[in-house]
Amino acid sequence: MMFDYSISKPVNDTALRVVSFGAGVQSTVMLLMACRREIGPMPDVAIFADTQWEPKQIYKHLEWVKAEVARLTNGQVPVLTVSAGDIRADHLAGLNTTKQHFTSMPLYTEGGKGMGRRQCTKEYKIDPITKEIRRLLGVEKGKRVPKNMIVEQWLGISSDELQRLKNSRIKWIVHRWPLIEALMSRADCRAWFERKYPGIELVKSACIGCPFKDYKMWQALKLILEEWNDACDFDEAIRLNGSKLSKMNSQQYVHRSGTPLRTAYLGDTSTSDFFQEECEGMCGL
Repeated sequence: MMFDYSISKPVNDTALRVVSFGAGVQSTVMLLMACRREIGPMPDVAIFADTQWEPKQIYKHLEWVKAEVARLTNGQVPVLTVSAGDIRADHLAGLNTTKQHFTSMPLYTEGGKGMGRRQCTKEYKIDPITKEIRRLLGVEKGKRVPKNMIVEQWLGISSDELQRLKNSRIKWIVHRWPLIEALMSRADCRAWFERKYPGIELVKSACIGCPFKDYKMWQALKLILEEWNDACDFDEAIRLNGSKLSKMNSQQYVHRSGTPLRTAYLGDTSTSDFFQEECEGMCGL
């Protein structure tokens, strides 16, 4: 059966067009294409949800994108940053974003036999972006969004990730996937960026200790000593702080092998691993 690409299209009479910006490959290209008038209509705002545990290169890239978007649009499209808190500190304290005793990162059990529930996307990405959208609409917390207010939310999902397409669970938000409309794959996004911005590096978007990293991502992280040690320290602290993690098995790991990250097998330089999605503003949605 042929895929119906017409499921994604602009919303008429929208109250707000929002780019969920994760600072990774696809969302960067999607935003810049819009600012260059290659896809449209022009979004009103881009929102980056900061877990406060992003790699330094993501924060550096974020600042570059902010400057480039401002240049291309004469400052008409702001790139805003929101945050629900420090995911690393919260997890080690056994807390979620509401400071209740619950942990949201999907860690591996010993031996890699299982994996915890993934709540971090909703708590540290989706919810703070939705909260900011409500603020931009002028709708206070607890108030109902008027029926005539429809928000078009752009997600950076490419044509090789069709399995990730899901409609919004919020009735006043309509998801749109401009890269799907443009029939652009992840490779197409990289090629576009290389043509437009030669010499500037695109980066993968994911927390430093994200358990969804593949072999190559862990290998790359190990080359950045400060961030590698940070991830390893976190991995070790999970087990040391096991008693604080409410209802969670203390023997948990960030590496899929279910073994300590510092000594885990990361593959060799030729290791081919399955693709792991990025945390593109709405990872795992």
